[in-house]
Amino acid sequence: MVRIESEIKYLISQLSCKHTYIYDTWDRVNVQLDKVPEDQFPVAVVIPPINGQMIVKKARIVDAPNFLISFLGLAELDFDGDVNELTLTKEKDCAKEFVHLCNASGYFEPIERCSYTDVFERLDANVTGVVLEVNLQEKKGTAICISPDIKFPEPTSIIYLKPDVNYPEPKTFSDSFDINFD
Repeated sequence: MVRIESEIKYLISQLSCKHTYIYDTWDRVNVQLDKVPEDQFPVAVVIPPINGQMIVKKARIVDAPNFLISFLGLAELDFDGDVNELTLTKEKDCAKEFVHLCNASGYFEPIERCSYTDVFERLDANVTGVVLEVNLQEKKGTAICISPDIKFPEPTSIIYLKPDVNYPEPKTFSDSFDINFD
């Protein structure tokens, strides 16, 4: 998880709309936002994921956590709707840029869709913006290494191939059967 969070932090630092970075729970962020000086706004808040998926593919485990990532700007107390809309639009544009950076990074599978929620009057601080609900799936993941020292119960068997030998290509389903769809 540390690798994914580090990548998110790096991508947020690359945004053209500079944001102060906060990584914490909603409860703690709610308290922290009141203490952030006005000149440190806007802020990007990353909430640690509470769920996700581990995908096993081709001898790798790929982590795919679901993150909440907020882009928040200051709002006036009892703000005017038009003024709020300007800040909200600016923060939504930053969220779009973040998604673009994630897709261009090569670290994550492309994000094709993510949900967002407008934020105003949900926190104690006077802020407005958007919260992205996004699944960030690693492209590479972590290799699953099987050691020759691991003993498997019968009837499992493992064949260790020598790297310098040219083995014949395995037959595929289409090689084994002639299928006619006429």
